[in-house]
Amino acid sequence: MSDEDQLQPRTPETVAAYQALDAAVMELHRLVEARNPEPPAVATDYVLVVGAMYIDSSGDRNGVVEVFPKDGSQPAYVTTGLLDSALRMVNQ
Repeated sequence: MSDEDQLQPRTPETVAAYQALDAAVMELHRLVEARNPEPPAVATDYVLVVGAMYIDSSGDRNGVVEVFPKDGSQPAYVTTGLLDSALRMVNQ
């Protein structure tokens, strides 16, 4: 995924949605850190992965995956690194 592929339209609605996502991520991180405060960690990067399904005109189910990097765009190496690390964690 290139840096350009991550770009999301910058409309007032998407800016507000990314701000809400950021607030939710920071709150979740704060709650996790409260259980294990040493050493303190600061959430600096994230990526939200969303699976969506739809039915096409033939009645077949299809799926898509949406990727929402922090603030709508972050360096591709950050996003791919996060996704790779998460995949390794899930597969353990």
